[in-house]
Amino acid sequence: MAESDDSNGVPPGYFDVFKYGESNGAGGTYIDGPDALANDSQMVVSFRHEPSGTDVFFKAFIMAFNETYSSDWVSEVVFGRTDPIHLFKQTSRRIALGIKVPAATQGEAFDNLARVQQLVQFLYPNYEKAGGAQLLAQNPFVRLKVMNLARSTVDLAGAGSSEDADKTANEAYKTLYQEYTSTADPGKGLLGVITSLTVAHNIDNPGIGVLAKDGPSSNTILPKMIELSLDFAVIHEKTLGWMNDQGGTFNKDDPYFPYGVKTTSAAMKALAEKRFSETTTKLPADVKQQDIDNAKARFSGWWPKSRWKDVGDISALKEDIKEENDPGRKAALTADLNYFESAQRGATYMMQQNAGAQSGDRLSTERKDLRAAAALGTGRPSNFDFID
Repeated sequence: MAESDDSNGVPPGYFDVFKYGESNGAGGTYIDGPDALANDSQMVVSFRHEPSGTDVFFKAFIMAFNETYSSDWVSEVVFGRTDPIHLFKQTSRRIALGIKVPAATQGEAFDNLARVQQLVQFLYPNYEKAGGAQLLAQNPFVRLKVMNLARSTVDLAGAGSSEDADKTANEAYKTLYQEYTSTADPGKGLLGVITSLTVAHNIDNPGIGVLAKDGPSSNTILPKMIELSLDFAVIHEKTLGWMNDQGGTFNKDDPYFPYGVKTTSAAMKALAEKRFSETTTKLPADVKQQDIDNAKARFSGWWPKSRWKDVGDISALKEDIKEENDPGRKAALTADLNYFESAQRGATYMMQQNAGAQSGDRLSTERKDLRAAAALGTGRPSNFDFID
């Protein structure tokens, strides 16, 4: 039974390629990198046999990690309806995991075989004797832990975070990111059942091969690389869904399902709004997005005199509208006037933004320059480089 002796789950020295007394062929200088990743960084795949509390850890290369969320519906076809009536039953989660467990030494190959043996034993139930009969006592439930991707998130409910109203939005987000960690403790893994387990020893693979155990007539080989492929059906420990009695939020008993990422609290939403309000430039009350769109459409690319002449003759256009008696013609001139004034407002605002924060006097001067340039037909002003 591999009980954890530290807060991260992996017992100290659990992985050691020379634990069985083999000599270090590199003159005592060989250091196994995967050992360091497993022992120090806790980069392992772990399992716990729930009935016995036995743990097993694998220092392995993850070759496949695929999740499938399947929603089960009952569909009833009703006469006269275009579509059937769909009734929800459940959503299930399955994980397909494939790992390669390599060995750098004969001792590590021996260790790997022992760990695989233990995992295989996890597939069998607990029995107890009653009146001379052997009865099934417990189902072989297992917890699977694959770093932060396959983990139980129930323990995070109500844990809160280090959100602080006095922090800037960036500081608050940084805190949430820094706090997002996991543990190798198999007890924090997903509860479920292993529905299938395939063990490939690669004995027939000439590119991998096996290690023959030292000693006369040992009749023992140790696989260099064991491949495990398993299918895991997750058992949800809480009822998951959106709760009307909790303000329409996701179940507060497991709010961070399935990966434990804390980003959706009310405080974070407020900080997000604050962040975007701090960084988003608001349009002045007299400038609309349509004004900017009209300016871009009218003044982008080549700037012929006619366009500037039209903008400069807004006052003349107003006079024409006053003198026009034909309702249809008057409506057309009014539409032109509205469009020209809108484009001018948008262009002036964009010019102001391109030049940076400017005073009211500067803005007034630019408007005068714009009208003057248009009236003279001098083409595109030099400070209109913001439109491309």
